Amino acid sequence: QKVDLNTATVSQLQRENGIGEKLSDRIIKFRNKFKGGFIADVQLQDVYGISPEVLERLLNEFTVKTPRQIDRINLNSATIEQLVTIQHIDYELAYEIINQRTLREGYKSFDELLKVKGFPIDELEIIKLYLMLQ
Repeated sequence: QKVDLNTATVSQLQRENGIGEKLSDRIIKFRNKFKGGFIADVQLQDVYGISPEVLERLLNEFTVKTPRQIDRINLNSATIEQLVTIQHIDYELAYEIINQRTLREGYKSFDELLKVKGFPIDELEIIKLYLMLQ
């Protein structure tokens, strides 16, 4: 039975090989930046200092069982102001996303975001958590 990442304690995290005091504190602080905690496991990738090996071991024992509720933003009608509220999207990127949306007459899939100039390809899975297509 995996432990819920949104309720895991520092000591529970430290039981995992490769996670010491500093890293467990960082995970908890990162989780607490979001009212209600994590939405999905993929957000752990944004915690500074977690190697792929430690992340894999961590996800064998922990998972997000109680994701926080969010209102997803419709990619095909979102404003710049809405898009900049999403992790990894700044004003410039939001402008480019809307520019491409206009040229394409809307997005049909999230993968089309990968063609947007300056899009952080490695962050697509996290960004998709906040978006919907309609």
